[in-house]
Amino acid sequence: MRYSMPRLICLIVLVSAMVGSCGTDAPATEPAVVAPEAAIPEAAISVDGRLVPKATVRLAFAASGPVAEVLVRPGDDVVLGDSLVRLGGEAQAAAAVAAAELELLAAHQARQALGKQLASERVRAEQALVAARQAVREAVQQVAYLDSASPEAEAARAEARVMLAEAALEDAQEAYDDVVDRAPADLTRARLQVALADAQLAYEEAVRVAATLTELARADRLDLARDAQSAARDQVRVAEAALDRIEDAPDPDAIAAADGRIRVAEAQLAAAKTALEALTLKAPMAGTVIAVYARMGELISPAAPAVVLADLSEWWVETDTLTQIDVVSVGTGQQARVVVDALPDAAFAGEVVTVDGLFEDKRGDVTYTAHLRLDEVDSRLRWGMTCAISFETP
Repeated sequence: MRYSMPRLICLIVLVSAMVGSCGTDAPATEPAVVAPEAAIPEAAISVDGRLVPKATVRLAFAASGPVAEVLVRPGDDVVLGDSLVRLGGEAQAAAAVAAAELELLAAHQARQALGKQLASERVRAEQALVAARQAVREAVQQVAYLDSASPEAEAARAEARVMLAEAALEDAQEAYDDVVDRAPADLTRARLQVALADAQLAYEEAVRVAATLTELARADRLDLARDAQSAARDQVRVAEAALDRIEDAPDPDAIAAADGRIRVAEAQLAAAKTALEALTLKAPMAGTVIAVYARMGELISPAAPAVVLADLSEWWVETDTLTQIDVVSVGTGQQARVVVDALPDAAFAGEVVTVDGLFEDKRGDVTYTAHLRLDEVDSRLRWGMTCAISFETP
């Protein structure tokens, strides 16, 4: 290619200008930065979690037995104390409770009888003491009489008593003879018959005493009276000692045995009631029946789940993927945003209630579990649904 001189000169000048410009430090023009149309702030901490009810319980029987009645179905709402499932054998258990109640009643009655017996013994002891003291007074009077009265006066007195008793007997006989022909049920006849019998006994006693006075010497009768006086005083001491023992304290062995019987009866009754109550599975809280595993007629074993109950009045979220780096930024009362995987268009507000202090080691990561409570309840939520949790941080 051939160039003319003017064109050659222009080409040389252009190349020289380009070489010169490459060697200078002229500032370069910076490109303009275009801001994004809508920058969405991202949460500092995002973890996965799972929905759980406010409270759950898996109910099981403490004893084995055949299922006699299933009273609920999944979805039923129950209140505290509602019966859910019953096992067989309720009649036998109820009979055992009744028998235990009767034994406890008998034990209490036996204990009360000890108190009544003690009161009766006290009355008898007091009566015996009164009688013994009366016998002492009579013995003292007899000794004083024998010691002071003359034999002649004593004999005359005895004869006079015989005469009076004989006259009274004759009067009673005459009065009875006047009504003897009346019917045996006649009250007057019966009263006079009793009076006649009393008069006969009094006459015989007077005759016996008079005969004794003639048979025994005065000194012998005085010795006998003094012996009777001594015996009566001994009887007083015995009666006083018996009354003191009763007033001091009842028989401790009898009281201990009666109280022990009551305690055993109470324990037996408690055990019988527990056995009866164990045949019925009851709701320990208000909630909704989630699952029923018990089947009518099937034998259920202890600890085997029979009913699952949950309180769906609140929904909670649990996450066990908080790392040791993230957990320091999460605390009680902190707000969070929860998006359930099954409802991606709905976001729920939640609040951190607790963060477990115990850690878990998951494939080399130290993690902690946080529990959040949602601010609202949605009928579409289900136990176990997975969700994404975004903790709001300053």
